[in-house]
Amino acid sequence: MKGTEWSDYIAPPDSSWTWKKITHTMQAFKQVYVDNKWLDSDRPYTPQSGYDWLRTKHPKVNWGFLCWNTMNVPKTSFIFWSFMHKRLLTKDRMARMGIAADLRCDICASSNEDHDHLFYSRPYSVRCCRLLQQQLHVYFNISELVHWFSSVRLTSLQRRFIGACHVALIYWVWMARNEARVHTYVRRPEDMVNQIMQDIHTRFLRLNLSAIHTKDLSWLQSLHLT
Repeated sequence: MKGTEWSDYIAPPDSSWTWKKITHTMQAFKQVYVDNKWLDSDRPYTPQSGYDWLRTKHPKVNWGFLCWNTMNVPKTSFIFWSFMHKRLLTKDRMARMGIAADLRCDICASSNEDHDHLFYSRPYSVRCCRLLQQQLHVYFNISELVHWFSSVRLTSLQRRFIGACHVALIYWVWMARNEARVHTYVRRPEDMVNQIMQDIHTRFLRLNLSAIHTKDLSWLQSLHLT
């Protein structure tokens, strides 16, 4: 950089990825603002406006509250995000990539494995969902998950607890699929549901909520959590 203006500097080819990214970002900003002002308006440049421009805002999804719920076990949130975007490597996707030959579901073997079969129509997944919802005293099709949460009246704690359980359900259904494929072992639905309830209850206790409404306390007691 010696003897070169920062605004004109270009990283050498052998620079690290981080340094190249920094200089590339600088060159991008150079095209849209000068002298601490945006070129397309008189508004001043601020770090917030620069960040908003750089990251490109996208429309908000209506399932974000489920994915980033603080009561979620963290590892389940990523699988749920991939589930909502249909990016999990189901066999039909793998076949399109040329890395899967047998498309049959490893658990039921009665249908080809795709996103809808794996989570919505496979008898194993449907049973897991029904058992979980019996524990939670709610009833809806898992394919209507987001719609159900947007239409039902729940307290904040109930919304978070029930949401975290269903996010965990997606995670464990996916794990059951992987276990069946790799180890030819299928977890009992009852064991899966017990694991989910235990995990979310533990997560709830670790949040250390200082005040719980009487209505929420009664609801929690009705779940018979240990």
